[in-house]
Amino acid sequence: MKTYLLLLFLLIAIALNCSSQVEWAPIGATWYYDYYDQLATGYVKIESFKDTIVDTKHCKYLYITETVYEYPGIYKTYKIDSLITYQDNSKIYLFTKGKFVQLYDFNPSIGDIWETSEIPNYFNYTPTSADSSGTSLCPAGKVVVDSIKTVFINNQSFKAIYTRPYNLSKKYYSGVIIEGIGCLDYILPNDLCYPIVDIPRPSNLRCYNSPSFSHSWSNRACDYTTGVEKLSFKTNVTIYPNPSNDLLNIKIRNQEVTFPVNLTVLSLSGIELLNESIKSDTY
Repeated sequence: MKTYLLLLFLLIAIALNCSSQVEWAPIGATWYYDYYDQLATGYVKIESFKDTIVDTKHCKYLYITETVYEYPGIYKTYKIDSLITYQDNSKIYLFTKGKFVQLYDFNPSIGDIWETSEIPNYFNYTPTSADSSGTSLCPAGKVVVDSIKTVFINNQSFKAIYTRPYNLSKKYYSGVIIEGIGCLDYILPNDLCYPIVDIPRPSNLRCYNSPSFSHSWSNRACDYTTGVEKLSFKTNVTIYPNPSNDLLNIKIRNQEVTFPVNLTVLSLSGIELLNESIKSDTY
């Protein structure tokens, strides 16, 4: 009888552990990150697009696009790349250069060391920095788990994993890693060996949406772009800076305009970002 009860207890414990496992990248899950460079501003979107099988492993195919406002007054969406990942209990693996490497461990211990040298930075490849002899100019990529905390998002508890570069490593996670979501800076590690002349890297997770969970870390819509097309009005309207990734100034010059004036700003998908009453000629 005691053996039966012990077995039952173990089965219940295993069931509870499995049910508490946060699913990684369910189909339809999307991540939105800020994107900004000297010529364009907008966002990078990563979407869990479909299931696929690689090396007999059931994987998630993540589709990456970039939507930007390009001066003057042009909005474009580009396919950037794709990522293939799979989940094995608490660990998330990324398929790159013909093999799987660990991307995250959502159930680590403090002091654990993760290899990051083979994880790509932005596109699905790992840039190399070496001298003429082929010797690497950068320390091997590693991070150490520094601390683990519990955070509450939408009244749900998640592990928040804090890492730091190990032994002067220049490839590391720039922000806190949230269980089931990933790094709040970007899904992939930052690489200070990455050539500066290459394409700028996305950063700052705006929001994460999945069939069962959604949360925004921004006070604006997930898919906002901050560029504004040139307006054609009889009233003299000045909008600057354009494009902008933060502050936007609006000036209205017309003696026939009676204030207050209602201002509505919409995203490309028609989501209302702002609805304010302007009480003077500068907002």
